[in-house]
Amino acid sequence: MMDIIEQLTRPDALMTIFSAIAVAAVVFTVGAQFTDKKEMKKRIKRVAHEREILRANEMARLKQSEAKRNSARNDIGSKKYMENCNRFWHRSRTT
Repeated sequence: MMDIIEQLTRPDALMTIFSAIAVAAVVFTVGAQFTDKKEMKKRIKRVAHEREILRANEMARLKQSEAKRNSARNDIGSKKYMENCNRFWHRSRTT
């Protein structure tokens, strides 16, 4: 038992052990990137699809609010209001 401990605590043995651990960590890190690419591509496609749906919904909402705004501008009541405002403005400038 003591012989094994002596062998493992020698500087050259420790260097070999730590080097093996470092190499294994590098191999697993690089290997993990290759195995995860398919899942990442699927996720990116899902996110892009969701973004397109959100963009379409937002554009529809903006068009709807723009249509409401344009209908309010073309409304007869708003035209009468603006005529009254113009009449008041012209009166205040002449007096």
